[in-house]
Amino acid sequence: MAQERSIPYEILQKILSYISNDDKATLSSCSLISPCFYTAMQKRMYKSLELEYTAKHADHPGSHGISDIVWADHKNTSRSGKFLSALTSTPTLSNYIQELTITIGQVPEEGMMSLGERTTVTEVLAYLSSLTALSVISTFPLHYEHHNETLKASIRNLLVRNPNLAIVNLSGLSNFPSDELQHLGGVSSLSVSSICNTGSSVNVDNSMAPQRRERQMCRPISFRLTPSRQPWQIAGVVAALDGYSTVDHFGPRRSPPFLSFELLESLDLCSIRASPVRHVKELLSFVDPNRFQHLRIKTPSSALIEYSEGAPNTADLESIDLGLEALHSLQSFEIHGDIEFSHMIMDEGQIDQETTLRTMTDMLWISQVIETLSHPSMNSNDEDVLPRFQSLRVAFDVDIMEFALFHEDIMMLTPDILDKFVSVDFTPLVTSMRNVQIQCMGTNDVQCYLDLKVCDGRCKPDYEASNFPPPDPQIRNDVVKAFIRNPTLQKAYCSDRFMVSVVNHC
Repeated sequence: MAQERSIPYEILQKILSYISNDDKATLSSCSLISPCFYTAMQKRMYKSLELEYTAKHADHPGSHGISDIVWADHKNTSRSGKFLSALTSTPTLSNYIQELTITIGQVPEEGMMSLGERTTVTEVLAYLSSLTALSVISTFPLHYEHHNETLKASIRNLLVRNPNLAIVNLSGLSNFPSDELQHLGGVSSLSVSSICNTGSSVNVDNSMAPQRRERQMCRPISFRLTPSRQPWQIAGVVAALDGYSTVDHFGPRRSPPFLSFELLESLDLCSIRASPVRHVKELLSFVDPNRFQHLRIKTPSSALIEYSEGAPNTADLESIDLGLEALHSLQSFEIHGDIEFSHMIMDEGQIDQETTLRTMTDMLWISQVIETLSHPSMNSNDEDVLPRFQSLRVAFDVDIMEFALFHEDIMMLTPDILDKFVSVDFTPLVTSMRNVQIQCMGTNDVQCYLDLKVCDGRCKPDYEASNFPPPDPQIRNDVVKAFIRNPTLQKAYCSDRFMVSVVNHC
């Protein structure tokens, strides 16, 4: 009788590798096939952990009504509670967790009754010491300083206890204290919504990581600012880089910086307005021009001016001085702008469809900013500076919400009205982008991208909350087709290494 051949272990490993790490049920079943698969499957099952909590106010003794935010579990569906039970019975599972995502939501519609009295987050975090990636996100503005002191201490000790953290997203904790950044000395990618420079009063348990007691500095390679309702977001980051901290009633004092851009290669500001421009320039002054490579920004609101087919009025145009000419190692530049279409109501309360379509755009500001980009001729006397610029992208959010509401009847969209979109002149912008290609010609090829995303407003929260009926999607589609027929865009599309995209936003 022939001996039954077994499948080599290496082949089984290869087969099992095709199972997604998100398929926890299948991984769990595979871990029970054989003892030799148990540890490997457990590592994959617990590599990435996602936990959800709800922010609620909890009165603390002697507070006289003052409340602090805690992250509460749900009574019946607490993944955190179940995971804590698993950690309690098998503590070694914590060694497998490398990626942690915490999502904080508001109190649900069913109210406080759905929330448990116990919050397990501090107990769970105390187990974790092998993280390489951490994300704390929230579905609403959540200030760090409003949290319970025990929770803040738990967050800080988590950062201290995980020296291998490389990717950190703290966008869910606005006004994050700059001095807490000293515990992120090994982080290469950092995302925040806003930074507070008044300092933190939370004590860290140095016994958790004695090798990190000395003060460090966060030196990310990639940095991103996410949307926040906090004003002066960019100024807060500048203050953290400069080490200047405004504090209590004693007035301002100088504190050492806990954030440095000396290793920064990528800066993403395209989710917030670049306003005021001088703050953006000041922020860029902290990067090393010999190392910095990638920049993404969004135009300031003040750059929006009314579109005119004649000579534009640039007298009141926002400053274009971002200091880009000094960034001679820049490889890619992406800038996001706006084009808004609306109807003007005349004094007599009537609307003339032929003459009152108003266009607001920051296209001119973008065109002039592009002209300030560093190019080979600027560095002709510096033999050590090599031309590296490779990619230029301009992306417009085209807002036709008011236009779509006014033309709720698709039959109102006459060819003359659609010609307003066909006739928008993109020549100044295309010329500026082409000039960058020409200036770099012979040294390196630059790829240009021009993206238009047409939105009728149906995806906006304020529109969903209104009583307006949804606009006919055909209106948006017709506007997209009109832009595609735009001769200045067609001319750009026919250019070498110039890509034009016109699509629906939602």
